[in-house]
Amino acid sequence: MGTKDGWSASRVIAATGALRPGPGRWPALAAYALGALGPLLCLVIATLRAIAAPGQGQAVGEWLALALLLGRRLGLYLESIGLALIVSAAAVALGWVAALFLWSGRRPWRSRLVWLALPLVALPPYVHALAWLSVGDLAFRFLLAGRAAVVWVQVAAFAPLALGCAWLGLQGIDPELLEAGRVAQSDLQTLWRIALPLSAPALRAALGIIFLLSLLDYSVPSLFHVPVYAMEILA
Repeated sequence: MGTKDGWSASRVIAATGALRPGPGRWPALAAYALGALGPLLCLVIATLRAIAAPGQGQAVGEWLALALLLGRRLGLYLESIGLALIVSAAAVALGWVAALFLWSGRRPWRSRLVWLALPLVALPPYVHALAWLSVGDLAFRFLLAGRAAVVWVQVAAFAPLALGCAWLGLQGIDPELLEAGRVAQSDLQTLWRIALPLSAPALRAALGIIFLLSLLDYSVPSLFHVPVYAMEILA
């Protein structure tokens, strides 16, 4: 089944056909829209009612000044997004490399190491920060400070989550696809053109989850005196 230019995951997916959604997709979409957009709709309705009420113009203006991203708040928000992107990308890359090591080996003890790392997902990020500060106070004071220290600690805190998602994505790959791909191309090409695309959904899920966790976390930035948007809205 090999071709001249090798196997690719897109051809395998195209050959099997796309999955057709079931009849329950519309109720599921309605429930998602209600949960995701419902609070925003309530805020819009409350704002319109406050505008229509007499004598509430100043209060509405103050509320809008807090709600809208303007000035310093906009800069903090953009910096927080950039910080979360760096953390999520680094954590997913580290988790995928570690998952490859545990998944590709034929020794059964490697796969058991995943179960040792998964309980670390429940450990709060600020515990990681306190641990790193207690172990390497001098290193964090002179070598890693500010945003670099925040990235270091958050990547270490969220790497077990990325490892678990990447390992689940790799576990779902049919070994026959990899063996067929290795017939026509090298192991590295098989990894890049088959293993990575087929595990991409799990990696994207990990990327999104870690991005949100990093964006909403203010405990680690506060320990390293780094201003972020999550701290600004609580000030």
